[in-house]
Amino acid sequence: MKIFIIIIHIKRALQKIMSFVMKIFLRLVGAKIGKNVYISFSARIVGEKIAIGNDTKILEKVKIKAKEINIGSGVIISSNSMITGKSNLTIGDASYLGKNSRIDLSRDVKLGKDVGFGENSVVWTHGYFPPYDKGFPLTFKSVSICDGAWVSTNIIVLPGVSVGKDVIVGAGSVLTQSVEDGKIVAGNPAKYLKETK
Repeated sequence: MKIFIIIIHIKRALQKIMSFVMKIFLRLVGAKIGKNVYISFSARIVGEKIAIGNDTKILEKVKIKAKEINIGSGVIISSNSMITGKSNLTIGDASYLGKNSRIDLSRDVKLGKDVGFGENSVVWTHGYFPPYDKGFPLTFKSVSICDGAWVSTNIIVLPGVSVGKDVIVGAGSVLTQSVEDGKIVAGNPAKYLKETK
């Protein structure tokens, strides 16, 4: 039992050292990183301008590639999340991204403060399926999820959607249209159910 506890302590110490190395590397390329930030050594963060607030955790195998990356304080980005594209990413303070989150940055994506974004959920800022070259529409639009919104698990958010403050989106929903503040929606496509208060 003592050996097991020692191994756990060694693993935690190594994780802290590797996180320290990651932060040094990011600072050398111009990133602004706050206090008590944890970045897994297996995470990859690439951007022209990077700012990460205090007490933020970026866990294992997270990939973030964007033009500008602005992550607030107290944010948790869970393992295997992928946030990639050529536009800008903003995540407000105390927001949470669940495991296997996917955010496409063909256009800007903004998550407000205290946003919950559940496991296996996806944001698309482009849409061209069925194929554009066969006459179907081509869409590129930004997405925003406002303060206090809870986007549950296995959600798809389509281009141009704005999720209002304190909105709750039921599991497995597909958001094809914007949702006003204080609503609960669910379904495919997501439809209004009731007010949050």
